[in-house]
Amino acid sequence: SEATRPGTYQNGERLLRRPSHQGSVSLAWQRAGVASLAARLNAAGTRDDLRFGGAPNFETTRAVLGGYATLDLSGEVDVLRASRAGAVALTARVENALDK
Repeated sequence: SEATRPGTYQNGERLLRRPSHQGSVSLAWQRAGVASLAARLNAAGTRDDLRFGGAPNFETTRAVLGGYATLDLSGEVDVLRASRAGAVALTARVENALDK
């Protein structure tokens, strides 16, 4: 049956591509009306996935992918002060800044 084929959901096994643990920590600084900076560290633990074989039968086997961490950075600078017409700010964001 499909439920017992290697590589599909198996009762008692971890879900595919879902880490057991994950989380993030953020740090932010702001100077009102001038600028703000922020950094966010994201981390995820190991997770199960499928490794696909080649021809002719393309069998799958379960594999464990390693955990990872990424660093996201962002900043904002006010370029026009707030007035009745509003304000203008320049915003920049870099996701996975260390490219790991």
